[in-house]
Amino acid sequence: TRRVLWSNAGNLFEAFIRRLDETHPGLRGLAPAREWLEMPTPLHRPVIYLPRAEGVHRMRRICCMRYLVPDRVFCTTCPSPLLNASNSACRPP
Repeated sequence: TRRVLWSNAGNLFEAFIRRLDETHPGLRGLAPAREWLEMPTPLHRPVIYLPRAEGVHRMRRICCMRYLVPDRVFCTTCPSPLLNASNSACRPP
């Protein structure tokens, strides 16, 4: 669906920005890029960060539906309520 497509694009874009910020702190252009993720567009807030006992957990707002592909499991940032504790790919949100 369009929603999943844009969520996946936003997830990649956010991860790219985060990685650039880690490897090149203070890089010009990252602030405007982060602002795009806050604007009311299809890229709006693709991920959220939740506090956990072991630290902050990055989680998608919309499920990427990867688990529907044969021989695949839930992604490590899965928000799906279908996720169960026995899935070795990640812990439940």
